[in-house]
Amino acid sequence: DLLGFTGSIHGGNDYNLYKYNSSTNALTELSFNIDVSSIGAGSPLLSRSDLFVFNDKLWIEAEDSSGNYKYYSWDGVYDGVQATLTQETNLNAVNYYDLEHPVEFSGNLYFRYYDGTGYSVYKIEADSAPQSESLATAFSASTKFDKAYTVNNQLYFRGSDANFGDELWSWDGVSASAERLTDINQDSANGLYSFGVLGVASDESVFLIGDDGSNAEIELWVYG
Repeated sequence: DLLGFTGSIHGGNDYNLYKYNSSTNALTELSFNIDVSSIGAGSPLLSRSDLFVFNDKLWIEAEDSSGNYKYYSWDGVYDGVQATLTQETNLNAVNYYDLEHPVEFSGNLYFRYYDGTGYSVYKIEADSAPQSESLATAFSASTKFDKAYTVNNQLYFRGSDANFGDELWSWDGVSASAERLTDINQDSANGLYSFGVLGVASDESVFLIGDDGSNAEIELWVYG
């Protein structure tokens, strides 16, 4: 019964990971040590509050001593003095928002990364070395990838192109390209808002916040 989150209780801008134990009602600030065998000396600075679990580890986006943002993982081991973070990506994101929207799909981790020229979707396989594979071809039709959810071997996300704007897209993990599913707004205007994909039900019904342009109001939509 442990809850992990980032925050600051010192009144400043320093962020660290905290562990809450509901059984003892105890809040513990974790002091991190880097796995120097994989990433060298220096201490990462936790930069985001969005933590996620993949491959039985807690993953964190953090800034290294060179000012680059990477994903690190923690295996849950804490000896009361230090917890070890292990680097999980071989990418160097300049800004924290250049490394975003992680989602587990078919046993692998997918996320969006900006390489300095454009955004692409990358994949990390479970139990593999810290290496990220670009899926630029599969997602080339869409200029966006965010608010992703998975159910029944389908990856749903907010995508966009020049002809239809922001709409619901999906990918089955096998096809050569992701495909657009909706055209809520019947022109190039956006049919989905920035956080338009709310979630996916077990029957593959996708709940959306959309605007069809007819009454200048956003509404709840269901796909499927």
